[in-house]
Amino acid sequence: MTAKEAAGSKPKPVKKSKPWFHEIRNLCKICKQYHWEWKNSGTPKSKDNLLWLRCITAKRNLRRAKRQEDAKRRYGLYTEIMDTNTSDEKLFHKLINIQRNGKTSKLSQLTVDGKILERPGDIAEGWATYFECLSKSLECPDFIEEYKQFVEADYDQILEYCSTDSQPGEFTAIEILTENIGQQKSGKSPDEQSLMAEHLKFGGP
Repeated sequence: MTAKEAAGSKPKPVKKSKPWFHEIRNLCKICKQYHWEWKNSGTPKSKDNLLWLRCITAKRNLRRAKRQEDAKRRYGLYTEIMDTNTSDEKLFHKLINIQRNGKTSKLSQLTVDGKILERPGDIAEGWATYFECLSKSLECPDFIEEYKQFVEADYDQILEYCSTDSQPGEFTAIEILTENIGQQKSGKSPDEQSLMAEHLKFGGP
């Protein structure tokens, strides 16, 4: 008998599923029931078909409930991070690591003018070159003349406003800035630096 046979087979790790609330479980059952009824009726996709409309509405309600539940969990995580910042340093760093371990997509390759850029510095310069080309005026016969005049008028106003002779505008009051930050929508996707609106809203002064 070999060592592998003597050791036997190891049990496969069971992936823990998300414990959904009672409302989401009921919506899953309703969605499956409506889908089963729609499938048994021949899968009609007419806009006037009641079974098809019920199936679409059930899926929509299920997705909405899942998004709301995910947003509540994220809000609870951010609140717990802020509350443990000064009280429990070990738990604070544990929660930060949980936040950092989320799946975030970062750009690893960018093609500009036929050149493939892979290094972060080159990618940043490539984006700058790309947007610089967008800002340059190009002669295009298909461009609408009225819209072109409108864009040129806006461009002239921006140049006049940014000239050295123009007076700087008043600074935005901190109260207005705080109010605008508080009105940002929560639960949106993070940027490439994993920053979200919640970092500004709950990060403190």
